[in-house]
Amino acid sequence: MILKYQPAKIKTDMPTCNYCSKTFARQKTLDVHMCEAKRRWEQKDNKVHVLAFEIFRRFYEINYSNQKPKEYVDFANSQYYRAFVKTAEFITGNTPIEIGAFIDWLCTSKIRIDSWAKQGTVDTYIKHLIRTEGVTQALNRTIVTMGQWAEQEGARLEDFFKYVNLNRVCQMIVNGPFVHSSGMCNHVLLQCSPFCNQFVVCCVYRVLSVFLIL
Repeated sequence: MILKYQPAKIKTDMPTCNYCSKTFARQKTLDVHMCEAKRRWEQKDNKVHVLAFEIFRRFYEINYSNQKPKEYVDFANSQYYRAFVKTAEFITGNTPIEIGAFIDWLCTSKIRIDSWAKQGTVDTYIKHLIRTEGVTQALNRTIVTMGQWAEQEGARLEDFFKYVNLNRVCQMIVNGPFVHSSGMCNHVLLQCSPFCNQFVVCCVYRVLSVFLIL
């Protein structure tokens, strides 16, 4: 499949699709025609497709640095187009920690592209982060995450462990915003106010402990 941005050079007076070169008997039929090539081009400014193209471009930039920079036409013609779009949809829906770093990690990992959009891949990345991330960076990210929660809920940051929803905080741990550093795990939880929801604290501690063991 080849995208074309200039009228197809076909010797015919019949209305012709500029993208797939298909001809039609009437102009009205061409106007409502939507081939895969045209669809991909018209979606290029969509948020998900912008991210998908950025992942595609970054993949080739990292792994094939001797090639010229990729353009959108290269992306739209790629046999992996759908895999990159699926990855972008997954990232947009799950918002893994530090998207840029996550994308770079994906591009340098040996994980198959068609497996990028899976929770197991995010889990593998989080385990990598646990082993490589510094304590200060992990703590700063945790405080920012707690601050965002406080702003959304109209609560005080120090009341995080008192009122936070258990499912939500566990999701924070699974997707990465919450502290994973083994050096800070105990410190953050043990410094909680004695008035905190102890059930939530214990559950968070259990989830963190599992991640630190794996």
